[in-house]
Amino acid sequence: MGAVVAANDQIVAAKLARRRAVVSALAAGVPATRVAAALGVSRYRVYQIRDGK
Repeated sequence: MGAVVAANDQIVAAKLARRRAVVSALAAGVPATRVAAALGVSRYRVYQIRDGK
């Protein structure tokens, strides 16, 4: 069970790191379409990530 908890902790940390990177990129003026292409997601999803959804 400890492995499950550890894996979940890693997922949570990775999502937080991704959100911080998205927020930083957008604040630096990187277009959402470029961020989306880098992540392999839609522009709409980039805004969801930025907003913590």
